[in-house]
Amino acid sequence: MALSTEVLGRIDSFIRGGFEDRDRVIEILTEELYELGELDPDEVAGAVDAVMAEHEKQKVTWPRVTDCDRLNSVFVALSAKGIIVLQNAGYTQSDGMDDVSEVFHTHRNRESMIGYCFFHGQDLQKRSRPAVHSLAL
Repeated sequence: MALSTEVLGRIDSFIRGGFEDRDRVIEILTEELYELGELDPDEVAGAVDAVMAEHEKQKVTWPRVTDCDRLNSVFVALSAKGIIVLQNAGYTQSDGMDDVSEVFHTHRNRESMIGYCFFHGQDLQKRSRPAVHSLAL
């Protein structure tokens, strides 16, 4: 049975996102997002391998400094200013808020924290911009 367009789209999003390795993508799809047995793990693995191979081919056409490199630089600068920054903070905005709260409450110097900025898995799928907020935890 061929994988649905939805599953193939999710695989593409995971690979482009770059936050999960091959085995984790397969695990997420076959054990977390879909019911056990709903997807054939071998079929998912083959699709993941194909998308990863294509992604690697495309990398040679990328500029020396990518959008992700620029985003990383911005997040480093924000962190230095006392802003909690998280990339791929869970899957939903609620997950991201939980992650921010956890970082804030376990931070050694909470008084230095002035805000937060994060994006989550759904943002990666939508290709939206990270939310920046003042800290009111």
